[in-house]
Amino acid sequence: DYVNEIDAIKQKLQQRDDEIIELQKKVIDLYEQLYKK
Repeated sequence: DYVNEIDAIKQKLQQRDDEIIELQKKVIDLYEQLYKK
């Protein structure tokens, strides 16, 4: 039914958010390494 589908979509979005946060952290780490030199 629709409720289950909505929950599944919300879960996927949450995972996507977590992945984006991880990628942002990696980018920040790389910038810091670049500028430390």
